[in-house]
Amino acid sequence: MTPKELKHAQKKLELTRNAIELLARVGFAGANMRDIAKQSGVSLGVLHYYFEDKRELIASCVRLYKEEFIAALVASMSSPTTPERLIERIVKLLVRAIRDGAARHRMWYDIRAQAMYDPALDAVVREIEASLFEVSARLLRAIGAGPVDPGYFYVLFDALFRHALHRHVMGDKRVLPKFAAQARAFMAQTRLVRSA
Repeated sequence: MTPKELKHAQKKLELTRNAIELLARVGFAGANMRDIAKQSGVSLGVLHYYFEDKRELIASCVRLYKEEFIAALVASMSSPTTPERLIERIVKLLVRAIRDGAARHRMWYDIRAQAMYDPALDAVVREIEASLFEVSARLLRAIGAGPVDPGYFYVLFDALFRHALHRHVMGDKRVLPKFAAQARAFMAQTRLVRSA
C-alpha cells in the first residue's frame, strides 16, 4: 500500500468510527450524511469523497463494528480451556457486550431490519452472518457439542441475545443475570446433543 493509499484508508477508518457513534445513538433512519459529516468534523463533500452514499457508509460501519465483535469472540476461544470454562468465558463476554455496548449492538439489529428492504444492505448482513456462522461452528467444536448446525445454533442464540439486549435498552435491571443463565443453559444443552 502506498503512503497515499494508507492515508486514505486511515481517514476512511476514522470517518467510519465517528459514524458508528452517531448511528449507535440515532439509528439508521435518524442518521444522515450531513450529521455524520458534522460529527466527524469534515464537510459533506469530504464525506462523499470517501463514501458514495449513506448506504456505503453504513455498510462500512456495520462491517467494522461486527469484525471487532467477532474478533473478540474468536480471541476468547483461542486459549485452551475446558468446555465449561469456555462457556463461562463466552457468557461473560456477551453480558459485557450488552452492558457496555448496547447502542452498537442495537445498531446491528436496526441495519439487519433495514436489509429486508435494501438488497445492498442485505449483502452486507449475509456476509457478516456467514462470519457469525463460522464462529458458531468453532464454538460448537470447542465446547464438544454434538452434530448441531452452526446456522441453527446462531439463530437461536441470537434470539436470546437480541431479546436480552432489547430488555436491557428498555431499562430492565434483571435481564443480564437472566440472559447469562439462559445462555449457559443453552450451550450446556447443546453439548448434550448426540447423533441419533
